[in-house]
Amino acid sequence: MLNVYVVVLLAVTIIANVAEFNNSVCPGPLELQSEAVQANFNMDLFTGVYYEVAYHDYTQNPMCPNRKCTRSVKVFNESLNVVNDNFTMYCGTKTQEKEYIVPFVFNVTSQKGFFWGEEEKFHTKYPDTVVAIGDSVYNDDTKKTQYEWVVEFQCKEEHLFGGSHVYFVGINFYCYQANPPQSMLDEMVNAAYKQGLGLWLDQALYYTNQTDCVY
Repeated sequence: MLNVYVVVLLAVTIIANVAEFNNSVCPGPLELQSEAVQANFNMDLFTGVYYEVAYHDYTQNPMCPNRKCTRSVKVFNESLNVVNDNFTMYCGTKTQEKEYIVPFVFNVTSQKGFFWGEEEKFHTKYPDTVVAIGDSVYNDDTKKTQYEWVVEFQCKEEHLFGGSHVYFVGINFYCYQANPPQSMLDEMVNAAYKQGLGLWLDQALYYTNQTDCVY
């Protein structure tokens, strides 16, 4: 009987530790971020070359058919206090495949791991939160130490008729390896669920094709 009580107590504790969100308002950074991000986020480790290995984002699917080879190169501009993100991806059929280069600028805020992002071409601004981070690792390709992986979250809401509604959520799973082992993918996704992102991941989670890529 005692063992049953312990199991039930542990289950209740785990559920209580998972944040619960809804589609009425965008969650804030402190609601989303893991304890590791809030306490230990490091800008130098955040910058580097990442491959988007999974995502939830309607601007990429279905708007970018047969999307593949998505990469994010993050560079910190200390003088402007921004992170420049050179985001690239391929869309289209095999016979009409095209590379798209999307430059993003992320303005640094006083909250660790929280930025105000802007897409340079359309000047669309949105909050961007680093939700979870992996261990630090030395990248042999760039000769730089960076995070093994990061999970980022973007959200936009609109206010109509006295209420609010979330109309866009983007979740990016970035990894220093283009084709990480399944155990690392599971670690990233589980970290996102732990921070309460299951509301959106249960609706759609896509894995990126990173084979036969020229970056």
